[in-house]
Amino acid sequence: MNDIPYLLRGVVPVDTESSMLVSSSKYLNHPRLREWVAMILLRKNGPDFPAQAEMYEIIGILNEIRDFDRIEALFTEERKTNALLDDWFREGFVSDYTLADFKEYAPDTVGGKY
Repeated sequence: MNDIPYLLRGVVPVDTESSMLVSSSKYLNHPRLREWVAMILLRKNGPDFPAQAEMYEIIGILNEIRDFDRIEALFTEERKTNALLDDWFREGFVSDYTLADFKEYAPDTVGGKY
């Protein structure tokens, strides 16, 4: 075991008979998401497609994949044993910040930029 580099210990290769790229992750198996990741990671930056434009496509892709019922079920289950989380949800706090609340912060800070 000492001949295996520390950060490689525990890595278990997984074989597949498939000739296609496959994963146990629904995210990695989603063709539009794989294409989006490849595009943003391999593209050359340029003014014709600014980096901030990437978010519009990814939001739609993630909304196709996301299992909102499963997410809700996980939160519901966690609230049964996590009183702080349950209290936070029950309170229903919504921030009421205004631009005036951020006037005191320098322009180069997060508060100033907000």
